[in-house]
Parts: sequence; structure tokens; C-alpha cells
Amino acid sequence: MGGKLKIYEIDFQTSKEQTLYLFSRGDMFDVVSLLDGGTKREYLSEVLEDVNLIQVPLLTIHEMILQDEKFRHFFYKYLALQLKSMEELAISLSLYDVNKRILRLFTKFTTVKDNKATLKVVDNLKHEELASMIGTVRKVLNRSLQKLKKDGIINLSRRNIDINDFQKLLDRLNI
Repeated sequence: MGGKLKIYEIDFQTSKEQTLYLFSRGDMFDVVSLLDGGTKREYLSEVLEDVNLIQVPLLTIHEMILQDEKFRHFFYKYLALQLKSMEELAISLSLYDVNKRILRLFTKFTTVKDNKATLKVVDNLKHEELASMIGTVRKVLNRSLQKLKKDGIINLSRRNIDINDFQKLLDRLNI
């Protein structure tokens, strides 16, 4: 898959939205159905950037898991990452405040190369999308982002977030 695809749930009575997954290049969707016999689950999805998808029948993937050792190893490693992601979301929503959740999100999607921290995947999302990923609303998220900007940890520009001081971000996370 290329581009960005959001998978989410919404409570139509309260209009609360929770992003479950943000897929980008190389991700697989609905891998759990491979384990539970193909039980279909209804998801809401939204294309955030142009997406190229490849659809592969479940039976074909089952055969690949059984017959191709390299694919099997890759698949189980990917599945473990997806399960850990759901576990982290549950822990984050139940244990941490919004400030800590945004810091955790940024550390998850930051790569460091030659002492330069770069935010990937979430760097150009609308604030509504970021808020949905951490289980809050845009107004509350914006307060947290402005505080991080004031403290010199990030720079904000039109739909773009740059990490200025990754070590300071990590220090703030560990307080």
C-alpha cells in the first residue's frame, strides 16, 4: 500500500472519533481476519493521501503463510507489531494525559539520522487527525502543540510539524 489510509471508529451519538490505525506504504490491512477464519469486521476508513492498494484473497495469504518461510516470518513479525500498536493505544488512552499521548505519538513516528530528528507519517496531518489518533479533540491538542512550540521542542507551520529538540521531547516524556 502507498499513501495514507486511516481506519477508525466513531460514536455517532457523541461524534467522538478514535483512529485505530494509520496505514502508509507497506502496511497490510485486516491481518487479524487471517487468524479468526475471515470473520468480517466493519471499519470506517478515510483516504488521507492518494492510496495504491493491492487486494489479495485470504486463501492466497493462508497458502503463503504455510508454504513460504520468509513470508511467514515477515507476516508474524508484522502481526506482532499491529497487536503491540493496539496494546499501546489502549494503555495510552487509559493511563496518560493528552500531553503525554502526543509526546508518545511523536516518538513513535520520529526517525533520527545524523543527529537530526524527522517526524514521519504524522508530520503533515491535519490537527483533527492527530487529535483522533490520541483520543482527544483539536482544541485540546492545539494547546499541547502550542506548549511544545513555546518550549522549543517543535516548530509548527501550515500542516507541518518539525522536531527541534528530540532529546528535550524524550526528557519531557520521561518526567
